[in-house]
Amino acid sequence: MAIITISRPYGSGGTLFAQELAKRINYSYIDKNYCAIVGDEVKHCLEYFGQEEEKAPLLVDRISELMNMRSFYKVNLFATIYSLALKNNVIFVGRGANIILQGIPNVLTLQIVGNLEDRVKAIAELKGISYEEALNLIEKMDNEKKKFIQYYFDKNIFDPTLYHFVINLSFVPINNAVEMVTDYVNKFFSEEDFKKSEKILKNKLIEKKAEAILFGLNLTQNTKANFTMKDDGTLIVKGMVTSEKEKKKLLKTLENIEGIKKIEDNLKIGILSRLIY
Repeated sequence: MAIITISRPYGSGGTLFAQELAKRINYSYIDKNYCAIVGDEVKHCLEYFGQEEEKAPLLVDRISELMNMRSFYKVNLFATIYSLALKNNVIFVGRGANIILQGIPNVLTLQIVGNLEDRVKAIAELKGISYEEALNLIEKMDNEKKKFIQYYFDKNIFDPTLYHFVINLSFVPINNAVEMVTDYVNKFFSEEDFKKSEKILKNKLIEKKAEAILFGLNLTQNTKANFTMKDDGTLIVKGMVTSEKEKKKLLKTLENIEGIKKIEDNLKIGILSRLIY
């Protein structure tokens, strides 16, 4: 009853480990190919805006426009990970899932590594290239992973303190590593852990949906709003908007988010100072 995240440098065998682990414990395997760039949860949210405007842009065009924004991509990524994590018994590979899910009770974060010489040999054989080409490819891929995490999370993907366990497959056979993690998951995670996590994940997902709506309503430049979802179904909205019209539009749209029973309005009307930025 757990959510497992796996990070790995290129050529370490982390992907194979994740696939073998998923088979062993019958968990869903999720990587960048399954974790869609635009999550269904955010798509569903953005369908709430622009419907009454005769010339409103098509949803797909609007999303394409928004995806060029770093802040929207991050909100979307968080919402997608939260939504998939709610399915429970899942294994995330990459995409900073270990950072996004930090603090969730039933999450186990792993980093799978390997000695450089073993990684070079593995990639050279897999790709049919020279050792020098394999080394260059490893350095390139590792650098891209590092830049992605640094850019979106201001973290170092290779920092061992981000993980519960770091497993070196150069020293631990993959079958033994899979067996160790399986035993740990079966021993230390329970249905009760997931129930605790479920409440947190649902609340976090609603908060990200609310943030996505800010982008959909084009309020991110002149509006500063924070959202806190409570266990009783109350969404607390704090911040500042520029007009009563914008305030009403935002609150009206937020009412459409599933799971919100009540909105506590703490929004003020005014002009944001440039000093905020």
